[in-house]
Order: sequence, then C-alpha cells, then structure tokens
Amino acid sequence: MGWIFAATCLGNSITFVRTLPNAIHQHHALPLLQRLLYAPVFPAIVAIISGLAWWTVWKEKRSARGWGIAASLMWTLIFLRQFIIPLRPVWGKHVGALFVGSVGLVAFLWYGKERMPKTFFEWLYERDAPQDLFNKK
Repeated sequence: MGWIFAATCLGNSITFVRTLPNAIHQHHALPLLQRLLYAPVFPAIVAIISGLAWWTVWKEKRSARGWGIAASLMWTLIFLRQFIIPLRPVWGKHVGALFVGSVGLVAFLWYGKERMPKTFFEWLYERDAPQDLFNKK
C-alpha cells in the first residue's frame, strides 16, 4: 500500500498544479468555492495525506497506521466526491478507488491487532531488568 500512496501523492500533486490556473479563471455556473473544492484543493489534500502515509509506512513510524487509514479514507472519498459535489454522478466511475480504499482500510485496521502495544509497566520492567533474565536457555 505504501507505493500506492506514493503514486497517489505524485499524481495528485500533478493534478493540483495543472488545475489551479483553470479553476481560478473559469467563469462557469459553479461558484468559486465549489470549483476550488472540485479541482485544486481536493487533489492537494489527497497528495499531502498520501505523501505522509507513504513516508510513515516507508520509515516504519508508529503513526503509519493512522496515516494509512487516513489515506485509505481519501481513496474512498475519491469515489464519493462525485455524489458530494453534484456533477453528473456515474456509479461506475472511480470504482477502482473505492476498491483500493476498502483494501487499505482492511489492511490498516487489521494491522497490529495481533501485536498489541505493551503497557507502560511491561515496558518499564523490560527496560530496567537485567539482560540475563531474558536470555535464559
């Protein structure tokens, strides 16, 4: 999933740069706020969250799970955006994004369930205990 987040970050960064001038100078029926939410702002937010998710997954940070869930939710929002901003919703459009978001959510919500974090007292005991207690044969 980390490389999917990296590709998403790159793709949405390019989309942001390409759509910003058009969104500002268009004089269509849509108000400026909707044009900005549809075109440049949404890809920028997706790019930032996906970039952070990729970085934390790649560096194996503790916050990787949270950023992975957030990035997966953004994939789901890519599908749902067509229904939030009423621009001819098509059910078949961005179904792949819904699939990737669902797989990511399952992966990151499931990740770490089998290895729960230690309590503070377990960590303190292992830190202060002599090493020969843990190296018994």
